[in-house]
Amino acid sequence: MMKKFGLYLTLLLSTVSIVLNGCATRSGSLEPYGCPKSSLKKKVMVSPFVDHSGLGRGVATSISRYIVDKIRASGKAIVFEAPHVGEFDEATELSYGVVVNRALLSKAEEMGMNMLLTGTISAVDKQERLGGVWPFRKPNVHFQVSLVVNLIDPQNGTVILTHMETDGIELNMEELEFTEKGWVSDQLKRKVLPKLAKRAAKLLIEAIESERWEGTILEVEDGSIRISAGKDVGVKPGHRFDVFGGRKVVKAADGRQFCISWKRIGRLSVTRVGETTSEARPLEGNGFTRGQIIVSLD
Repeated sequence: MMKKFGLYLTLLLSTVSIVLNGCATRSGSLEPYGCPKSSLKKKVMVSPFVDHSGLGRGVATSISRYIVDKIRASGKAIVFEAPHVGEFDEATELSYGVVVNRALLSKAEEMGMNMLLTGTISAVDKQERLGGVWPFRKPNVHFQVSLVVNLIDPQNGTVILTHMETDGIELNMEELEFTEKGWVSDQLKRKVLPKLAKRAAKLLIEAIESERWEGTILEVEDGSIRISAGKDVGVKPGHRFDVFGGRKVVKAADGRQFCISWKRIGRLSVTRVGETTSEARPLEGNGFTRGQIIVSLD
């Protein structure tokens, strides 16, 4: 019950977002280190999309696969399939009414993901309305479906992006009467949903690219610092990272979450690159410890 309520709430609030702010909503950020663009790839975990459309088995998988393929082809991210974490028993409600599996969010954080992508395909909505020009107006039937995608920072629960795409097909009553059974569902599945996925993928890629690259210090030993970035994301010897120690998340009255960091510890330069981690040396600063946030500068 909680799952359905959360998903419907996501659709409702996304609709309100369209009226007030356009189709997409982005979270805010209050950080003194700004948002430097980085050459590094983001690590994105993709949760299986939820399907309420009733358009047949495999629809959600097909749509999510299309989006994942587009993100991979962009070269901006490494995409991971979400591991099985059990049923949707415990949910966490984030900004804008976005609801996510708490265990999945924790798993993404544990695995060092930069982002978690979730998606929902709505039930097909059927509406009757008049079309044409008076006095020749005729009753039409409009079938529409929506695709909602959410991009979440698992390290602090901030909703980076929540976006809803909606489209459909319209027939007059006479056309509907002579339309073959299953034709409408087939059109929604083969033409409308792929169009929504294409538009959503474009926006997701832009959001992924615009976010800064963050990681953590994994270990500090004998002057050597091991960080959570390696060949897999594009690190090379000499790559620089700023290090921040103070980190806090505050929630505004409207539900938006903001990351606040005010204590820059120093700067690191990579000396040796591994597959998923690297070793670095300090360029400036001291007091480096495990768990501190690193932000890519190159």
